[in-house]
Amino acid sequence: MKREKNLETILTISTGLLILYLIFDVKLLLAFAIVISIVGLFLEFLSRRITWLWMNLAIFLGRINSKILLTLVFFIFLVPIAFVYRIFNKDVLKLKRNKDGTHYFNRDHEFSSKDFDNIW
Repeated sequence: MKREKNLETILTISTGLLILYLIFDVKLLLAFAIVISIVGLFLEFLSRRITWLWMNLAIFLGRINSKILLTLVFFIFLVPIAFVYRIFNKDVLKLKRNKDGTHYFNRDHEFSSKDFDNIW
């Protein structure tokens, strides 16, 4: 990995820790921010390791969060909309069987040239 990417990651982590220090006023966060900044500037091997850990953590959280967010969107928005639609609308997809006990139905339609205009 390039040195600039490592320094960018270290700067991001340090800035995040400093912001957390300002919010929660925990001196340990300030100490961690200083230590990570010094390590990132002077020890390239440890800087690469910290960047590797940070990127893998981001990948792991991205995989988990996407599933959680999609599940929440599905159950909070789509399921209630589907239930309300089913309550107030008829069988649009024609999934219920007709009187003959079959899903097929006769469509008495005489095709004309107008049916083939704008078929999409």
